[in-house]
Amino acid sequence: MARVNRRSLNGTPGPAAATRWKFLGTAKNGDLRVQIHNGSDIVIPYFSLRLDHRDGGTAGGITLKVIDLDPGETQVFEQGCYKGLYAPTDIVPADYPPLGPEDRGRYWELSQDAPSARRTKKRK
Repeated sequence: MARVNRRSLNGTPGPAAATRWKFLGTAKNGDLRVQIHNGSDIVIPYFSLRLDHRDGGTAGGITLKVIDLDPGETQVFEQGCYKGLYAPTDIVPADYPPLGPEDRGRYWELSQDAPSARRTKKRK
């Protein structure tokens, strides 16, 4: 995996800190393809990435529903974002900067507005 997300709320490694991801490019339909490995010992419902524009500016962000990714598993996720606004080849995923308590609202998976995630596959 090329990048390692090291986010945590209090400076200590948390579940998201053990999650690694790699950008695989775009699918034929223009969706972004991201490979995610859950290196934690719990299920993480959502995973957010910042999206940068190739010219250096920030394009926005994406939140992937990864509730079906069990600890120790790796899976490829495809999701469309900003279609019609940016060409898929102009968007590059990146980690958000280190998280502080005041930043909780920036992360969908930590926000109070996030819906409770339900697994779509049965546990082993």
